[in-house]
Amino acid sequence: MDNLSEFIKGIELHKIILKELKVKLLQDNPPSKIKVDMEVKTEHFEDDPNLSFLVNMNLKFTDKNSRKIAAKISIVLKLIYTSQIKPEKEILDNFSKSSVILNAWPYLRFWIQSIVQNFGWPSFTLPLFKLLPEGEKG
Repeated sequence: MDNLSEFIKGIELHKIILKELKVKLLQDNPPSKIKVDMEVKTEHFEDDPNLSFLVNMNLKFTDKNSRKIAAKISIVLKLIYTSQIKPEKEILDNFSKSSVILNAWPYLRFWIQSIVQNFGWPSFTLPLFKLLPEGEKG
């Protein structure tokens, strides 16, 4: 069994905090055809005594017809974990790119869906977060 598996067995999610939320509605009416660009990044704080990670998601909704940006959403969540094991940097990097995003995804879905509905637009649900083998793109 590898070190990442051992680490994951002993880790628990302590809490999730909404750190930042930026919303900009540029078009009141929902576009008839919409393109959604999504970017997700994670960050780990090595000097933090807790196992803390930030998950930053940026969404840009573009009207496919006019090519104008209709809305932007940026959200930052802080995930704090507890663990009996002090992991190496490589393990934290792998955990950050996979499990941290996977743990944050339901919360990101909730916030994004709620915001889009408050635009007065039809509901938008984030797609599944899929963990693909290293090097593969989804």
